[in-house]
Amino acid sequence: MRLLRYMAGLMLTAIIGVGCATATRIDESPVPVSPLTTWDPSQSDTFTDASVGTGTLNIDDGCVRLILENQTSILLVWPEPTSWDEATQTIEFVDFQGEQIALRDGEQITPGGSTITGDFPFVSPPDPSCQADEMFVVNSLGELTRN
Repeated sequence: MRLLRYMAGLMLTAIIGVGCATATRIDESPVPVSPLTTWDPSQSDTFTDASVGTGTLNIDDGCVRLILENQTSILLVWPEPTSWDEATQTIEFVDFQGEQIALRDGEQITPGGSTITGDFPFVSPPDPSCQADEMFVVNSLGELTRN
């Protein structure tokens, strides 16, 4: 009889343990992914500041592009420490003077910088699914038209 009570107690403990383990699940919500492609300015001694033109900032599909009036799509590569703010859905651009500018989808911008050719010191490389006609390294920001 003692053995039967002991076995019943063990089974009850196991059932309670499994129930508690099932009740304390870790949140499985996805980790926010930044759409930014970034580079390390300290790894380059060339800081060209040519304009690619004025276009519409397009943030979608995990990519940040500049869409020119002629529909040319340019994947923008941002200098560190530029960051993505998931809560506000904004790019927190930090220029070389340390000024921080919040940029939003749909705004008209005129970035200064240079087109990427060859190997490049990406910190966060572009997602392979990000399609564009060219890639452009942002060094500065000229005009900005808010919506």
